[in-house]
Amino acid sequence: MRTLLCAGITALTLSLLPTAAGAGEGPFLHEQMLRLHADRAPLGAADVTPPTTSQLAHRARGTSPVVMGYLPYWVSANELPWEHLDVVAWFSAEMNGDGSLGDTHGWGGSGSDALISAAHQAGAIVVLSTTRFGGSNLAELLGNPTARSNAIDNLVAAMLDGGGDGLDIDFEGLELDNRDDLVDFIIALRAAMDTAQPGSHLSLATPAVDWDGAYDYDVLANHSDLLFVMGYAFAGSWSNPKPNAPLEASDQWGSRSLQWSARDYIQWAGIENAPGIILGLPLYGNTWDAASAELGSTATGSHSSTFYASCQERFAQYGRNWDSDSSTPWTAWNDGGQWQQLWCEDEVSIAMKAQMALDEGLGGFGFWALNYDEGDELLWQTVTDLLGGPGGGDDDDSSGDDDDSSGDGDSTAPAGDDDDDDRNDGGRSGCTDCQGSLSGAAAAPTTGTLLAAVLWMATARRRRCR
Repeated sequence: MRTLLCAGITALTLSLLPTAAGAGEGPFLHEQMLRLHADRAPLGAADVTPPTTSQLAHRARGTSPVVMGYLPYWVSANELPWEHLDVVAWFSAEMNGDGSLGDTHGWGGSGSDALISAAHQAGAIVVLSTTRFGGSNLAELLGNPTARSNAIDNLVAAMLDGGGDGLDIDFEGLELDNRDDLVDFIIALRAAMDTAQPGSHLSLATPAVDWDGAYDYDVLANHSDLLFVMGYAFAGSWSNPKPNAPLEASDQWGSRSLQWSARDYIQWAGIENAPGIILGLPLYGNTWDAASAELGSTATGSHSSTFYASCQERFAQYGRNWDSDSSTPWTAWNDGGQWQQLWCEDEVSIAMKAQMALDEGLGGFGFWALNYDEGDELLWQTVTDLLGGPGGGDDDDSSGDDDDSSGDGDSTAPAGDDDDDDRNDGGRSGCTDCQGSLSGAAAAPTTGTLLAAVLWMATARRRRCR
């Protein structure tokens, strides 16, 4: 069954704020997509296909790496890669400033019930993602102990009533003044979840670049199961055409990259917490009106978000360029005298970026958002290869499994005051050399680089317009 996102998939125009990514008030990709689909009905039971016999046969792998994906309520779940998924986040239940829940977008209905049943058949879990965006909005909620307590009660009740396996906290735009408030909230939420449903799962969506050091990585990691690093939105309507998720730092695109993010998290969360950190990758790209077809061209007009499946159609139609500075494919074409540039991912760039996360010691990778690829076979074969194929890899050697680490997560540290995390205790705001030699160092070719090179040479791109 064709996914719910097919209509208008080629380019969804977003009205984004013209500010730099990471600012306290946006723009936030998750929020933009949520608002864009505000009038869409949530998926129902007919939109969920249970795992196939073949998918179940390919689940026989170790517990690491972890693969997580967000499933927006407006997207069909008929083409999910159940053989790969460990955690599916139902997106989303909107959080109000007083701690009450707003629209839960079908959670507890036939769609989420069917999704949970299918996930459990596959050995995966489903968590309810709750959302609130913007520094002032988060201050209203987190800065008020009564509102925090209400939010915890309502989230735990929603988890139980909907039959979920846990919760995902997607609070974006946190400001430094509320750093300790978020820590207090997560510690109390973790305790409430453990009491209400022992073994329940708690994940947090966290920024690729925390400009002000507002997210206390190590304490948050200690009290949750996963930190999902949103490794995208390095580009958007506020930028000129450029990669959305650059693999490494470069003179062309700057010092911030996915590798920078991975190392930043390990530095500030601690190597002992690396298995609980996963890198989120984008199954979407950006299309701009551009001044020319040249690399480094300026944006001249509108911007739109383009889903992964349509990106591949564009590459097939107009040709696929490769940017070695960011390890990202891109293309350009002239539409009625107006140049367009599209920067997006494909199975080659996803392979390189996911493998980098594993090589750096993170516990896995994930995607925003599931089914934006429409069941792309090349993409998921790449994931199969990364996970070691049928049977998986040797868990003793799995990435993120540091046998020498103490495993002491400093769980007794007081909220917001962890001696291992002093970035604010002083902060990282404006700190351009925080990584030292890690910031822009040229990395030796990794396993992922070699794997992707082989895939690139061996795989002929094919047109998938349908």
